[in-house]
Amino acid sequence: KNSYVVAPSGVEGTRILLGSDAVDVLGSMRIALAGVGGIGREVLRLLALVGFGKNGGKLDAVDACDVFEHDLARGSLLRAGDVGTNKAASSVASVAQLCAARVNH
Repeated sequence: KNSYVVAPSGVEGTRILLGSDAVDVLGSMRIALAGVGGIGREVLRLLALVGFGKNGGKLDAVDACDVFEHDLARGSLLRAGDVGTNKAASSVASVAQLCAARVNH
């Protein structure tokens, strides 16, 4: 038989794994992410879900490109309505819906 451990996701999972002090430090850090293409968008999502930017910190996303139709297949954060908008702005809006991190573009 296989046994599985189900751990809480997001900040609570991070708190269990690293402790409250580490979560407070992560939340107070300022991170700048340059480029939110396919990989950068997922990095942005994961950083926010783990708790970066939640405790007075800041998670900045910067990208000069707009969203094109072919970008929609490269990640889970973009929607058809995002075509023609800035990648950073669209990604930040999607991440803000997923968690309460302070994310900026």
